[in-house]
Amino acid sequence: SGYNQYAIMGSVFVLRMVASVACILLLNLTAWILADGPLVAEITLIFSIALLFGPFETIIHWFEATVKMKPISVARSTTSILMGLARLSMIVAGLSLVWFAWLIPLEAIVTMVLYFWVYAREGLRLRDWKTDMNVVRQFIREGTPLFYSAIAVIAYMKIDQVMLGKMTSTAVVGTYSAAVK
Repeated sequence: SGYNQYAIMGSVFVLRMVASVACILLLNLTAWILADGPLVAEITLIFSIALLFGPFETIIHWFEATVKMKPISVARSTTSILMGLARLSMIVAGLSLVWFAWLIPLEAIVTMVLYFWVYAREGLRLRDWKTDMNVVRQFIREGTPLFYSAIAVIAYMKIDQVMLGKMTSTAVVGTYSAAVK
């Protein structure tokens, strides 16, 4: 492609951050419009906060490209263990659903911090990432068909649950969702 790794990493990060912010806005707008209650809106907001940390997973691409996935695997395993212990502690403490919802952004933050750490251990710095608009345009041009395909698949896979939710109770939707997985 002719672009250096920092231009690619920075451009991917920017694209992912723009997509994350757009998703946060759309998710919360949808939750507000559908008005399934204040708890649903609150949990949607909490979950959507985690999307702000997703773009930092761009770090994984460097490890994949250099075939050095062990540090990423260790970081993921560490996060899983920590979040499992947190969930267990919250169950024992008898905390409410909203507390469990906060584990989603917390998991994203812990993962991000561990990714930063392993990336820095390789002698690399995030501040070296640069956004190159030529790379951004190329990624958008090449990724647009995949984007539309993914949207179609997601809509196809979830529309039945949305329709069922509008016709029945959330308990029925929960049972149906668990059954189709």
